[in-house]
Amino acid sequence: CTTIFDAMLRGVPIVASAAGGIPEALGGGRHGALVPPGDSSALADRIAEVLKDESGRRKMKDGAADWVRNNFSSDAMTDNTIRLYRELLG
Repeated sequence: CTTIFDAMLRGVPIVASAAGGIPEALGGGRHGALVPPGDSSALADRIAEVLKDESGRRKMKDGAADWVRNNFSSDAMTDNTIRLYRELLG
């Protein structure tokens, strides 16, 4: 997912397969377009749609960098892990 995070931090719209941690990385699709894994036609179609839709690209990019910084930076990941441990350990 680091390539996706790098792209999001630079304002690049993302089109990716909904596999592994990618949906979470894209905020469930708020910050990028998701297509079924292994469906190259859907991938090509969605890329074409994104290229034609300036408003949609802007929507994807809005808040994407903040999403990455707030949820996937090393500080955020550390804080979330500590919070989870405290919750589980009571």
